[in-house]
Amino acid sequence: MFLIRLPPAYPAQTRKLPRRRLIFQASVFLIVTILLFLQLRGRLTPLSKRPTKHETFLRNILQSTSIPETCKKFIDHSVLTLSSLPNKPSSKVPKIAHFIHYNQHLQNPKYLCAISSFAAKNPKHEIRVHVTNRSNFIAETPSNLFTPNTRILETSYTEVFEGTPLEAWQTDAGTKGKWIAQNLGNALRLALLYRYGGVYMDLDIISINPVPPGRFVAFQDGNSLNNAFLAFEKEDPIVWWMMEEFVSGFRGDIWGRNGPEVVTRTWKKYCAGSCVSIWI
Repeated sequence: MFLIRLPPAYPAQTRKLPRRRLIFQASVFLIVTILLFLQLRGRLTPLSKRPTKHETFLRNILQSTSIPETCKKFIDHSVLTLSSLPNKPSSKVPKIAHFIHYNQHLQNPKYLCAISSFAAKNPKHEIRVHVTNRSNFIAETPSNLFTPNTRILETSYTEVFEGTPLEAWQTDAGTKGKWIAQNLGNALRLALLYRYGGVYMDLDIISINPVPPGRFVAFQDGNSLNNAFLAFEKEDPIVWWMMEEFVSGFRGDIWGRNGPEVVTRTWKKYCAGSCVSIWI
């Protein structure tokens, strides 16, 4: 048999709690009582439902009167975590994905992975691959690679640019500069998105998740936006502003000026630069 020695018990009448402990326990009880009372009265939001610091910052921006409505709508669509924002409009971005291949031949078969991975993650999207030589592209591509909702389309810059600020640019400066094909590709993605709406992606982007809903742009770095991943509605005014900025600021001798920098300059110009820091 084992015996466990217990400490001697003190008579109940001789046990006294320290004064500080009594004050602490009374304070905790009072605070808990007040919090429960306020929550029952609806004057206190549960912690699980409180907006984060990020959400509060964005909500304040959306309520600012200094930002154009189009920019507010852009933020509202782009930030997927803000489901609690009031009057969130439904997305009108068509389920169309645009890819551009502006070389005469398929120089890198890895580009096809961008198209097939997007199709696998977004089976409800129509995929349009805009190429400059359709017969060559089809001949150099495995016949069973693409899904039935993939279309290979011969590109006509003249037709796509018609009626946009890029129409006059093509005949004037579109064939000048060091990187003619790249500049035409930068212009073409804007014209396609304005004319048809949808998603544009570069051919070096692999999809590992479905494309998010709404309008969005990609980041270049902490202070710049990019044109490698875009989504807009048909005839979206922001895309029109980008085309105007593309033409007015065009320099055929500076790499990147007519691509990512167009998106950045447009955003800062029409959204007062106050929204760029949201994604930093």
